[in-house]
Amino acid sequence: MTLVTTPTMRRSWMPCMPMLKLQISPSDICSLMYLIVQIDSWWYYKGPENGVKNWTAKPSIFPNGIEAVAKKTGWPIEAHNRWWSPVTDYAKQNGGKFEFIVESEASLPVEEEFWDFLFSSSKETWNLLVYEQDWLDVAVTRLQALRNTVGLGRMWLKQMGAAATRYGLTIQYCMPWPRHLLQSVEISAVTQSRISDDYTPGNSQWQIGDTTILASALGLAAFKDNFHTSVIEKGCHNTENEPAPALETYAAALSGGPVGPSDHILKANRTLIMATCMSDGRLLKPTHPVMSLDSTFLYRAFQSSGPNGQLWAAYTEVGPFTWYYIISGTMSSAYTMHASELPPSTNVKPRTSFPPSLAYTYTLDGTVVKAMNFTGTLDIPECSVTDFQYWTLSPIMASGWALLGELNKVLPVSETRVVDIITSNGDIHVVYLSGEPGEVVPVTVYDTGSGTTEVTSCTIDSSGNSYFLFPHGPCVDSM
Repeated sequence: MTLVTTPTMRRSWMPCMPMLKLQISPSDICSLMYLIVQIDSWWYYKGPENGVKNWTAKPSIFPNGIEAVAKKTGWPIEAHNRWWSPVTDYAKQNGGKFEFIVESEASLPVEEEFWDFLFSSSKETWNLLVYEQDWLDVAVTRLQALRNTVGLGRMWLKQMGAAATRYGLTIQYCMPWPRHLLQSVEISAVTQSRISDDYTPGNSQWQIGDTTILASALGLAAFKDNFHTSVIEKGCHNTENEPAPALETYAAALSGGPVGPSDHILKANRTLIMATCMSDGRLLKPTHPVMSLDSTFLYRAFQSSGPNGQLWAAYTEVGPFTWYYIISGTMSSAYTMHASELPPSTNVKPRTSFPPSLAYTYTLDGTVVKAMNFTGTLDIPECSVTDFQYWTLSPIMASGWALLGELNKVLPVSETRVVDIITSNGDIHVVYLSGEPGEVVPVTVYDTGSGTTEVTSCTIDSSGNSYFLFPHGPCVDSM
Protein backbone atom coordinates (compact mmCIF):
# COMPACT_ATOMS: atom_id res chain seq x y z
CA MET A 1 0.00 0.00 0.00
CA THR A 2 1.56 3.24 -1.10
CA LEU A 3 0.95 5.63 1.76
CA VAL A 4 3.01 8.32 3.41
CA THR A 5 3.67 5.78 6.13
CA THR A 6 5.05 2.26 5.78
CA PRO A 7 2.65 0.03 3.79
CA THR A 8 0.58 -2.00 6.22
CA MET A 9 -2.33 -4.39 6.25
CA ARG A 10 -5.70 -2.84 6.90
CA ARG A 11 -8.96 -4.23 8.20
CA SER A 12 -12.11 -3.19 6.38
CA TRP A 13 -15.16 -2.76 8.59
CA MET A 14 -18.23 -3.63 6.60
CA PRO A 15 -21.73 -3.97 8.13
CA CYS A 16 -21.11 -7.61 9.11
CA MET A 17 -18.78 -6.63 11.94
CA PRO A 18 -19.98 -7.58 15.45
CA MET A 19 -17.02 -5.59 16.77
CA LEU A 20 -18.64 -2.18 16.81
CA LYS A 21 -19.23 -2.29 20.57
CA LEU A 22 -15.56 -3.20 21.01
CA GLN A 23 -16.37 -6.10 23.29
CA ILE A 24 -13.55 -8.12 21.75
CA SER A 25 -9.97 -7.06 22.35
CA PRO A 26 -7.90 -6.42 19.21
CA SER A 27 -5.41 -8.93 20.59
CA ASP A 28 -8.04 -11.64 20.16
CA ILE A 29 -8.23 -11.25 16.38
CA CYS A 30 -6.37 -14.47 15.61
CA SER A 31 -3.06 -12.73 16.42
CA LEU A 32 -3.36 -10.83 13.15
CA MET A 33 -1.45 -7.59 12.68
CA TYR A 34 -4.16 -5.21 11.51
CA LEU A 35 -2.59 -1.78 11.57
CA ILE A 36 -5.30 0.43 10.06
CA VAL A 37 -9.09 0.13 9.94
CA GLN A 38 -11.30 1.26 7.08
CA ILE A 39 -14.87 2.28 7.90
CA ASP A 40 -17.40 2.45 5.10
CA SER A 41 -20.38 4.69 4.42
CA TRP A 42 -22.73 3.54 7.17
CA TRP A 43 -21.19 5.51 10.04
CA TYR A 44 -22.12 9.18 9.35
CA TYR A 45 -25.28 11.26 8.93
CA LYS A 46 -26.95 11.49 5.52
CA GLY A 47 -29.57 13.79 4.06
CA PRO A 48 -32.86 12.74 2.44
CA GLU A 49 -31.13 12.04 -0.89
CA ASN A 50 -28.29 10.07 0.80
CA GLY A 51 -25.63 12.76 0.47
CA VAL A 52 -23.51 13.65 3.52
CA LYS A 53 -25.33 15.87 5.99
CA ASN A 54 -22.75 15.73 8.76
CA TRP A 55 -19.49 13.78 8.69
CA THR A 56 -19.59 12.65 12.30
CA ALA A 57 -20.38 9.27 13.82
CA LYS A 58 -23.98 8.31 14.57
CA PRO A 59 -24.51 7.10 18.16
CA SER A 60 -26.50 4.17 16.81
CA ILE A 61 -23.27 2.93 15.22
CA PHE A 62 -20.63 4.13 17.68
CA PRO A 63 -22.37 4.72 21.05
CA ASN A 64 -19.15 6.05 22.58
CA GLY A 65 -18.09 7.94 19.49
CA ILE A 66 -15.53 7.09 16.89
CA GLU A 67 -12.90 8.41 19.30
CA ALA A 68 -13.44 5.32 21.43
CA VAL A 69 -12.62 3.09 18.47
CA ALA A 70 -9.31 4.83 17.90
CA LYS A 71 -8.43 4.75 21.59
CA LYS A 72 -9.46 1.13 22.18
CA THR A 73 -7.67 -0.31 19.15
CA GLY A 74 -4.81 2.13 18.70
CA TRP A 75 -5.48 1.92 14.97
CA PRO A 76 -5.34 4.85 12.58
CA ILE A 77 -8.57 5.13 10.61
CA GLU A 78 -9.37 5.32 6.93
CA ALA A 79 -12.80 6.91 6.65
CA HIS A 80 -15.24 6.88 3.76
CA ASN A 81 -17.05 9.93 2.43
CA ARG A 82 -19.39 10.59 -0.48
CA TRP A 83 -21.04 13.57 -2.19
CA TRP A 84 -22.36 16.38 0.00
CA SER A 85 -26.09 16.74 0.62
CA PRO A 86 -27.86 19.99 -0.32
CA VAL A 87 -28.89 20.14 3.35
CA THR A 88 -25.38 19.61 4.72
CA ASP A 89 -24.82 21.29 8.07
CA TYR A 90 -21.51 22.77 6.89
CA ALA A 91 -22.94 25.07 4.19
CA LYS A 92 -23.67 28.73 4.97
CA GLN A 93 -27.00 28.27 3.19
CA ASN A 94 -27.97 25.84 5.98
CA GLY A 95 -26.53 27.79 8.90
CA GLY A 96 -22.99 26.43 8.60
CA LYS A 97 -19.68 28.28 8.40
CA PHE A 98 -18.43 27.49 4.91
CA GLU A 99 -19.06 28.49 1.32
CA PHE A 100 -20.77 25.77 -0.72
CA ILE A 101 -22.38 25.56 -4.12
CA VAL A 102 -25.81 24.14 -3.31
CA GLU A 103 -28.07 22.55 -5.92
CA SER A 104 -31.16 20.37 -5.65
CA GLU A 105 -29.34 17.01 -5.64
CA ALA A 106 -25.93 17.80 -4.16
CA SER A 107 -23.60 20.49 -2.90
CA LEU A 108 -19.87 21.19 -3.07
CA PRO A 109 -17.44 23.03 -0.74
CA VAL A 110 -15.60 25.82 -2.55
CA GLU A 111 -13.15 27.10 0.07
CA GLU A 112 -10.05 25.34 1.33
CA GLU A 113 -10.76 26.32 4.93
CA PHE A 114 -13.55 23.76 4.96
CA TRP A 115 -11.10 20.95 4.33
CA ASP A 116 -8.73 22.35 6.96
CA PHE A 117 -11.56 22.16 9.48
CA LEU A 118 -12.69 18.68 8.46
CA PHE A 119 -9.25 17.10 8.38
CA SER A 120 -7.72 18.81 11.41
CA SER A 121 -10.64 17.98 13.69
CA SER A 122 -10.87 14.38 12.47
CA LYS A 123 -7.16 13.72 12.80
CA GLU A 124 -6.98 15.25 16.26
CA THR A 125 -10.07 13.62 17.75
CA TRP A 126 -10.21 10.19 16.15
CA ASN A 127 -6.91 9.53 14.39
CA LEU A 128 -7.93 9.92 10.75
CA LEU A 129 -5.04 8.84 8.52
CA VAL A 130 -6.58 8.17 5.10
CA TYR A 131 -9.56 10.02 3.64
CA GLU A 132 -11.55 7.99 1.11
CA GLN A 133 -13.42 10.17 -1.39
CA ASP A 134 -15.98 7.80 -2.82
CA TRP A 135 -18.78 8.37 -5.35
CA LEU A 136 -16.62 10.70 -7.43
CA ASP A 137 -18.68 9.90 -10.51
CA VAL A 138 -21.97 10.59 -8.74
CA ALA A 139 -20.67 13.90 -7.41
CA VAL A 140 -20.31 14.98 -11.04
CA THR A 141 -23.62 13.60 -12.30
CA ARG A 142 -25.57 15.11 -9.40
CA LEU A 143 -23.98 18.58 -9.43
CA GLN A 144 -24.52 20.56 -12.60
CA ALA A 145 -21.81 23.06 -11.64
CA LEU A 146 -19.16 20.33 -11.91
CA ARG A 147 -20.26 19.67 -15.48
CA ASN A 148 -20.69 23.29 -16.57
CA THR A 149 -17.93 25.23 -14.80
CA VAL A 150 -14.44 24.94 -16.25
CA GLY A 151 -11.87 24.36 -13.53
CA LEU A 152 -14.32 23.75 -10.68
CA GLY A 153 -13.56 20.04 -10.41
CA ARG A 154 -9.83 20.72 -10.41
CA MET A 155 -10.21 23.36 -7.71
CA TRP A 156 -12.34 21.06 -5.54
CA LEU A 157 -9.88 18.18 -5.65
CA LYS A 158 -6.79 20.38 -5.29
CA GLN A 159 -8.24 22.13 -2.23
CA MET A 160 -8.99 18.74 -0.70
CA GLY A 161 -5.49 17.51 -1.48
CA ALA A 162 -3.71 20.62 -0.20
CA ALA A 163 -5.45 20.39 3.16
CA ALA A 164 -4.72 16.66 3.40
CA THR A 165 -1.03 17.36 2.83
CA ARG A 166 -0.98 20.02 5.54
CA TYR A 167 -2.33 17.57 8.11
CA GLY A 168 -0.26 14.57 7.05
CA LEU A 169 -3.18 12.65 5.53
CA THR A 170 -3.40 10.69 2.32
CA ILE A 171 -6.41 10.27 0.02
CA GLN A 172 -7.96 7.28 -1.70
CA TYR A 173 -10.20 7.92 -4.71
CA CYS A 174 -13.14 5.61 -5.28
CA MET A 175 -15.59 5.29 -8.19
CA PRO A 176 -13.45 7.68 -10.23
CA TRP A 177 -13.72 8.55 -13.86
CA PRO A 178 -10.44 8.80 -15.80
CA ARG A 179 -10.58 12.58 -15.32
CA HIS A 180 -10.36 12.15 -11.55
CA LEU A 181 -7.39 9.79 -11.77
CA LEU A 182 -5.62 12.08 -14.23
CA GLN A 183 -6.20 15.03 -11.89
CA SER A 184 -4.34 13.14 -9.16
CA VAL A 185 -1.00 13.85 -10.85
CA GLU A 186 -1.25 17.38 -9.43
CA ILE A 187 -2.21 16.18 -5.94
CA SER A 188 0.54 14.42 -3.99
CA ALA A 189 -1.84 13.43 -1.19
CA VAL A 190 -3.71 11.08 -3.54
CA THR A 191 -1.68 7.90 -3.21
CA GLN A 192 -4.21 5.22 -4.11
CA SER A 193 -7.47 4.48 -5.88
CA ARG A 194 -9.97 1.69 -5.70
CA ILE A 195 -9.90 -0.01 -9.07
CA SER A 196 -12.76 -2.50 -8.73
CA ASP A 197 -16.49 -2.69 -8.24
CA ASP A 198 -17.91 -3.14 -4.73
CA TYR A 199 -17.10 -6.50 -3.19
CA THR A 200 -19.86 -8.96 -2.48
CA PRO A 201 -19.13 -12.66 -1.99
CA GLY A 202 -18.91 -14.48 -5.30
CA ASN A 203 -18.88 -11.49 -7.63
CA SER A 204 -16.17 -10.78 -10.20
CA GLN A 205 -14.64 -7.63 -8.72
CA TRP A 206 -11.37 -9.49 -8.22
CA GLN A 207 -10.77 -8.99 -11.96
CA ILE A 208 -8.40 -6.05 -11.61
CA GLY A 209 -5.84 -6.83 -14.30
CA ASP A 210 -7.12 -4.14 -16.67
CA THR A 211 -7.65 -1.29 -14.22
CA THR A 212 -4.28 -1.64 -12.51
CA ILE A 213 -2.73 -0.53 -15.81
CA LEU A 214 -4.06 3.03 -15.54
CA ALA A 215 -3.51 3.28 -11.78
CA SER A 216 0.10 2.14 -12.07
CA ALA A 217 0.80 4.49 -14.98
CA LEU A 218 -0.28 7.40 -12.76
CA GLY A 219 1.75 6.26 -9.76
CA LEU A 220 -1.30 5.19 -7.73
CA ALA A 221 -1.56 2.10 -5.57
CA ALA A 222 -4.49 -0.06 -6.68
CA PHE A 223 -7.09 -1.19 -4.13
CA LYS A 224 -9.31 -4.13 -5.10
CA ASP A 225 -11.78 -3.42 -2.26
CA ASN A 226 -12.34 -5.60 0.78
CA PHE A 227 -12.91 -9.37 0.65
CA HIS A 228 -13.68 -12.42 2.76
CA THR A 229 -10.93 -14.94 3.48
CA SER A 230 -13.36 -17.68 4.55
CA VAL A 231 -16.09 -19.38 2.55
CA ILE A 232 -18.81 -19.07 5.21
CA GLU A 233 -19.32 -15.83 7.16
CA LYS A 234 -22.42 -16.22 9.32
CA GLY A 235 -23.65 -13.04 10.96
CA CYS A 236 -22.50 -10.78 8.12
CA HIS A 237 -24.56 -8.31 6.13
CA ASN A 238 -23.71 -10.38 3.05
CA THR A 239 -24.66 -13.95 3.92
CA GLU A 240 -23.64 -15.51 0.59
CA ASN A 241 -20.70 -17.88 0.62
CA GLU A 242 -17.42 -16.69 -0.86
CA PRO A 243 -16.40 -19.43 -3.31
CA ALA A 244 -12.84 -18.22 -3.89
CA PRO A 245 -11.25 -16.66 -0.79
CA ALA A 246 -7.77 -17.69 -1.95
CA LEU A 247 -8.16 -15.97 -5.33
CA GLU A 248 -9.45 -12.83 -3.61
CA THR A 249 -6.38 -12.83 -1.36
CA TYR A 250 -3.91 -13.40 -4.19
CA ALA A 251 -5.46 -10.63 -6.29
CA ALA A 252 -5.22 -8.20 -3.36
CA ALA A 253 -1.59 -9.08 -2.63
CA LEU A 254 -0.53 -8.88 -6.27
CA SER A 255 -2.27 -5.52 -6.77
CA GLY A 256 0.57 -3.79 -4.97
CA GLY A 257 -2.01 -1.74 -3.07
CA PRO A 258 -3.96 -2.04 0.18
CA VAL A 259 -5.05 -5.46 1.42
CA GLY A 260 -8.41 -5.27 3.19
CA PRO A 261 -9.84 -8.45 4.77
CA SER A 262 -13.41 -7.82 5.96
CA ASP A 263 -14.25 -11.11 7.64
CA HIS A 264 -16.48 -11.69 10.61
CA ILE A 265 -14.09 -11.20 13.48
CA LEU A 266 -13.91 -14.92 14.28
CA LYS A 267 -13.87 -16.12 10.65
CA ALA A 268 -10.60 -14.60 9.44
CA ASN A 269 -8.36 -17.13 7.69
CA ARG A 270 -5.01 -16.46 9.33
CA THR A 271 -3.01 -18.48 6.81
CA LEU A 272 -4.31 -16.50 3.84
CA ILE A 273 -4.10 -13.11 5.52
CA MET A 274 -0.57 -13.59 6.83
CA ALA A 275 0.47 -14.80 3.37
CA THR A 276 0.21 -11.17 2.25
CA CYS A 277 2.47 -9.55 4.84
CA MET A 278 5.32 -9.73 7.32
CA SER A 279 4.62 -10.68 10.93
CA ASP A 280 4.22 -6.99 11.83
CA GLY A 281 1.62 -6.35 9.10
CA ARG A 282 3.86 -4.69 6.51
CA LEU A 283 2.70 -5.80 3.08
CA LEU A 284 4.84 -7.95 0.83
CA LYS A 285 4.63 -6.13 -2.49
CA PRO A 286 5.78 -6.71 -6.06
CA THR A 287 7.86 -4.14 -7.89
CA HIS A 288 5.36 -4.14 -10.76
CA PRO A 289 1.70 -4.82 -9.86
CA VAL A 290 -0.31 -7.48 -11.58
CA MET A 291 -1.71 -6.45 -14.98
CA SER A 292 -3.52 -8.18 -17.83
CA LEU A 293 -1.18 -9.42 -20.54
CA ASP A 294 -1.39 -7.42 -23.76
CA SER A 295 -2.40 -10.62 -25.53
CA THR A 296 -5.66 -10.74 -23.56
CA PHE A 297 -6.79 -7.60 -25.38
CA LEU A 298 -5.95 -9.19 -28.73
CA TYR A 299 -8.26 -12.07 -27.91
CA ARG A 300 -11.09 -9.75 -26.89
CA ALA A 301 -10.77 -7.86 -30.17
CA PHE A 302 -10.16 -10.71 -32.61
CA GLN A 303 -11.03 -13.94 -30.72
CA SER A 304 -7.53 -15.21 -31.44
CA SER A 305 -3.85 -14.61 -30.66
CA GLY A 306 -4.38 -14.52 -26.91
CA PRO A 307 -5.93 -16.14 -23.84
CA ASN A 308 -9.70 -16.44 -23.49
CA GLY A 309 -9.84 -15.41 -19.85
CA GLN A 310 -8.07 -13.54 -17.10
CA LEU A 311 -4.29 -13.93 -17.44
CA TRP A 312 -2.09 -11.47 -15.56
CA ALA A 313 1.54 -11.01 -14.63
CA ALA A 314 3.46 -9.12 -11.95
CA TYR A 315 7.12 -9.12 -11.10
CA THR A 316 9.62 -8.40 -8.34
CA GLU A 317 12.97 -6.93 -9.29
CA VAL A 318 15.92 -7.06 -6.88
CA GLY A 319 19.41 -6.21 -8.03
CA PRO A 320 20.03 -7.74 -11.46
CA PHE A 321 17.32 -10.39 -11.10
CA THR A 322 13.57 -10.57 -11.82
CA TRP A 323 10.95 -12.96 -10.43
CA TYR A 324 7.70 -13.18 -12.41
CA TYR A 325 4.28 -14.07 -10.99
CA ILE A 326 1.66 -15.36 -13.43
CA ILE A 327 -1.94 -15.85 -12.35
CA SER A 328 -5.04 -16.95 -14.21
CA GLY A 329 -8.31 -16.61 -12.34
CA THR A 330 -10.57 -17.93 -15.07
CA MET A 331 -9.77 -19.47 -18.46
CA SER A 332 -12.51 -20.65 -20.81
CA SER A 333 -9.99 -22.73 -22.76
CA ALA A 334 -6.40 -23.86 -22.37
CA TYR A 335 -3.69 -21.49 -23.55
CA THR A 336 0.05 -21.65 -24.12
CA MET A 337 1.66 -18.47 -22.85
CA HIS A 338 4.95 -17.39 -24.41
CA ALA A 339 7.70 -15.55 -22.56
CA SER A 340 7.41 -12.70 -25.06
CA GLU A 341 3.96 -11.89 -23.60
CA LEU A 342 5.38 -11.00 -20.18
CA PRO A 343 5.96 -7.35 -19.24
CA PRO A 344 9.56 -6.10 -19.51
CA SER A 345 11.52 -5.27 -16.39
CA THR A 346 14.75 -3.30 -16.10
CA ASN A 347 16.75 -6.51 -16.38
CA VAL A 348 14.57 -8.71 -18.58
CA LYS A 349 13.24 -7.93 -22.07
CA PRO A 350 11.01 -10.94 -22.79
CA ARG A 351 10.42 -10.06 -26.45
CA THR A 352 14.11 -10.47 -27.26
CA SER A 353 15.46 -12.93 -24.70
CA PHE A 354 14.62 -14.56 -21.38
CA PRO A 355 17.12 -15.72 -18.75
CA PRO A 356 17.27 -19.37 -17.64
CA SER A 357 14.40 -19.72 -15.18
CA LEU A 358 12.54 -22.24 -13.07
CA ALA A 359 8.75 -22.36 -13.35
CA TYR A 360 7.13 -23.65 -10.20
CA THR A 361 3.89 -23.87 -8.26
CA TYR A 362 3.59 -24.32 -4.51
CA THR A 363 1.13 -24.41 -1.64
CA LEU A 364 1.24 -22.06 1.33
CA ASP A 365 2.51 -24.83 3.60
CA GLY A 366 5.79 -24.58 1.69
CA THR A 367 5.31 -27.58 -0.59
CA VAL A 368 6.64 -27.28 -4.14
CA VAL A 369 3.92 -28.97 -6.20
CA LYS A 370 5.58 -28.74 -9.59
CA ALA A 371 8.92 -27.38 -10.80
CA MET A 372 10.40 -27.41 -14.30
CA ASN A 373 12.84 -25.50 -16.44
CA PHE A 374 11.02 -22.67 -18.20
CA THR A 375 11.74 -23.16 -21.89
CA GLY A 376 9.84 -20.10 -23.09
CA THR A 377 6.28 -21.37 -22.90
CA LEU A 378 3.87 -22.15 -20.08
CA ASP A 379 0.71 -24.20 -20.54
CA ILE A 380 -2.24 -22.63 -18.72
CA PRO A 381 -5.19 -25.05 -18.47
CA GLU A 382 -8.86 -24.19 -18.49
CA CYS A 383 -9.69 -23.12 -14.95
CA SER A 384 -12.21 -21.38 -12.69
CA VAL A 385 -12.02 -19.24 -9.57
CA THR A 386 -11.76 -22.32 -7.33
CA ASP A 387 -8.82 -23.91 -9.20
CA PHE A 388 -7.05 -20.79 -10.42
CA GLN A 389 -3.51 -21.16 -11.73
CA TYR A 390 -0.51 -19.47 -10.11
CA TRP A 391 3.06 -19.82 -11.34
CA THR A 392 6.33 -18.21 -10.31
CA LEU A 393 9.33 -17.87 -12.62
CA SER A 394 12.58 -17.75 -10.64
CA PRO A 395 15.95 -17.04 -12.30
CA ILE A 396 18.37 -19.95 -12.26
CA MET A 397 21.83 -18.96 -11.11
CA ALA A 398 25.08 -20.03 -12.79
CA SER A 399 25.46 -22.60 -9.99
CA GLY A 400 22.18 -24.24 -10.99
CA TRP A 401 20.39 -23.07 -7.85
CA ALA A 402 17.25 -20.90 -7.81
CA LEU A 403 15.96 -18.71 -4.99
CA LEU A 404 12.30 -19.61 -4.44
CA GLY A 405 11.91 -17.49 -1.31
CA GLU A 406 9.15 -17.65 1.31
CA LEU A 407 6.74 -20.34 0.21
CA ASN A 408 4.20 -19.43 2.89
CA LYS A 409 3.59 -16.09 1.14
CA VAL A 410 1.70 -15.05 -1.99
CA LEU A 411 4.85 -13.22 -3.13
CA PRO A 412 7.72 -15.50 -2.10
CA VAL A 413 10.24 -12.90 -3.28
CA SER A 414 9.00 -9.40 -2.50
CA GLU A 415 10.86 -6.11 -2.79
CA THR A 416 9.79 -5.29 0.76
CA ARG A 417 11.35 -8.49 2.14
CA VAL A 418 14.31 -9.00 -0.18
CA VAL A 419 15.72 -5.50 -0.21
CA ASP A 420 19.05 -6.25 -1.89
CA ILE A 421 21.13 -9.03 -3.38
CA ILE A 422 24.91 -9.19 -3.47
CA THR A 423 26.27 -11.08 -6.47
CA SER A 424 29.54 -12.82 -7.19
CA ASN A 425 30.56 -14.13 -10.64
CA GLY A 426 26.99 -13.82 -11.92
CA ASP A 427 25.55 -15.79 -9.02
CA ILE A 428 23.71 -14.78 -5.86
CA HIS A 429 26.11 -14.55 -2.94
CA VAL A 430 24.07 -12.85 -0.19
CA VAL A 431 20.32 -12.16 0.11
CA TYR A 432 19.60 -9.13 2.32
CA LEU A 433 16.30 -9.66 4.18
CA SER A 434 14.15 -7.16 6.09
CA GLY A 435 11.41 -7.81 8.63
CA GLU A 436 10.18 -7.51 12.19
CA PRO A 437 12.81 -8.22 14.85
CA GLY A 438 12.45 -11.83 15.94
CA GLU A 439 10.46 -12.85 12.85
CA VAL A 440 11.51 -16.19 11.39
CA VAL A 441 11.69 -16.19 7.59
CA PRO A 442 11.88 -19.61 5.88
CA VAL A 443 14.00 -19.21 2.73
CA THR A 444 13.63 -22.00 0.17
CA VAL A 445 16.15 -22.68 -2.59
CA TYR A 446 15.95 -25.24 -5.40
CA ASP A 447 18.73 -27.29 -6.97
CA THR A 448 17.91 -27.80 -10.65
CA GLY A 449 20.54 -30.53 -10.87
CA SER A 450 18.95 -32.83 -8.30
CA GLY A 451 15.40 -31.45 -8.30
CA THR A 452 15.48 -30.96 -4.53
CA THR A 453 14.79 -28.07 -2.20
CA GLU A 454 16.54 -26.77 0.90
CA VAL A 455 14.97 -24.53 3.52
CA THR A 456 16.94 -22.22 5.83
CA SER A 457 15.19 -20.43 8.70
CA CYS A 458 16.44 -16.87 9.05
CA THR A 459 15.66 -14.94 12.23
CA ILE A 460 15.42 -11.18 11.76
CA ASP A 461 17.79 -9.40 14.16
CA SER A 462 17.06 -6.46 16.45
CA SER A 463 17.84 -3.98 13.68
CA GLY A 464 15.25 -5.58 11.38
CA ASN A 465 17.73 -7.36 9.10
CA SER A 466 19.13 -10.77 8.27
CA TYR A 467 21.62 -11.91 5.64
CA PHE A 468 21.12 -15.28 3.92
CA LEU A 469 24.28 -16.80 2.46
CA PHE A 470 23.04 -18.34 -0.79
CA PRO A 471 22.37 -21.18 -1.40
CA HIS A 472 22.97 -23.30 1.71
CA GLY A 473 22.95 -20.66 4.44
CA PRO A 474 23.36 -19.94 7.20
CA CYS A 475 21.79 -16.60 8.01
CA VAL A 476 23.94 -14.02 9.76
CA ASP A 477 23.17 -10.73 11.49
CA SER A 478 25.76 -8.60 9.71
CA MET A 479 28.03 -8.54 6.70
